[in-house]
Amino acid sequence: MMIPVTGYKLMFGKDVGTRIAERRLAAAFPDGQPNAEILKRQIAVARPYVGLRISLHQLVSYLRSRNLELTWAPVDHRNFVLRASGIYVLTNEPTEYAFQFVLLDSPVVDGQLIGHFVGLAVGLEGMALDRKPLNDIGIAVKLADIVDDVRRQPQ
Repeated sequence: MMIPVTGYKLMFGKDVGTRIAERRLAAAFPDGQPNAEILKRQIAVARPYVGLRISLHQLVSYLRSRNLELTWAPVDHRNFVLRASGIYVLTNEPTEYAFQFVLLDSPVVDGQLIGHFVGLAVGLEGMALDRKPLNDIGIAVKLADIVDDVRRQPQ
């Protein structure tokens, strides 16, 4: 049974599902980074999701303003990780943030309310600081600092 399946894959390449998934991933993350539409999305946190009133682009700009190097790790066409690492200027110590996001097209999924935000969003699924996962309280505290700093930055 393995020979016919292997022969089919050699002759015809990837199956339709794999090709569709690869196309969606390439469209959402050209060159391994989110496209402009994704960067414009607001960030939503917690469950049910609540909009932070800052966009992914604003978060990216904030992290870059702190001289952190950003790397993107798309998991699939709906989930991705943003890592920001570098030397924290106040302590001169290495620091690393990791944000795990999911794309949200609506606050309602399959008839269930999953959040309180308007339009498209990226939902924060998890966060780590210096490779240690943060609990909900740790995420809330860190995000409060970040959002406060983002809102102070000139637009």
